[in-house]
Amino acid sequence: MQTPLMQDYRSSHLNKGSDYDCLFQKGSYPHLVWQFESGILTNIITSRFRGRPFRHLDVACGTGRIVEHVLPFTQQSCGIDISASMLARARTRMNDVAFIRGDFAAPNPPFKQTFDLITCFRFFLHAEPHLRSGVAANARKLLKPNGVFVFNNHRNYHSLTYRLLRAAGRNEQELACMSHREACEVIADAGLKIADIRHVGVVPGTDHRMYLPYPVSAGLESIAVKVKGLRYLSNDLLYICERA
Repeated sequence: MQTPLMQDYRSSHLNKGSDYDCLFQKGSYPHLVWQFESGILTNIITSRFRGRPFRHLDVACGTGRIVEHVLPFTQQSCGIDISASMLARARTRMNDVAFIRGDFAAPNPPFKQTFDLITCFRFFLHAEPHLRSGVAANARKLLKPNGVFVFNNHRNYHSLTYRLLRAAGRNEQELACMSHREACEVIADAGLKIADIRHVGVVPGTDHRMYLPYPVSAGLESIAVKVKGLRYLSNDLLYICERA
């Protein structure tokens, strides 16, 4: 399902920073999706940890959006990314958080401790198969026995949006997607299992386009995220994984 990219994914975000944050500006489709994603993440944290301390790592943390959300729930949150410019932006937002420059897909990631919660958002879709496998394997390695690994596929191949775009004959780059089967294969190969799947983005939209007015999309989405039968028609699948 994945469209071949012109460059290694590790190099594609090296010079991004504030421009990446603009993707989530208020009124955009990514902003809409994040409003629901962040609620799901909060629910996972509160139901799993119930107020007790936990250690969190965000992989491919970029400018720190996920760390910033998780931080109020724990004082042990850190991030890793290969892009110096993205990390510089993250440090301006949270100067007391450990943001580490490194390659989490490499055989020996720079961590000796294990984590209760590992997150990885907006990475797996565009990453090459060996990078997906490396990240998942290292997440399994660094996850505590009762810990949870949460990652997302923000362009589900079977979603309503991408069914419509394929039918309209849009170009290959716009149609770069990842299937549920591909995600399941990465999870299983890493020695992980799916504890739950949550969904966001049944209402059509892309990173650069809202197809319906924001208030209409938000209202419809608030209903759609509660209907499990619509799961595989959504753009964004969140996989909640445990050690197998």
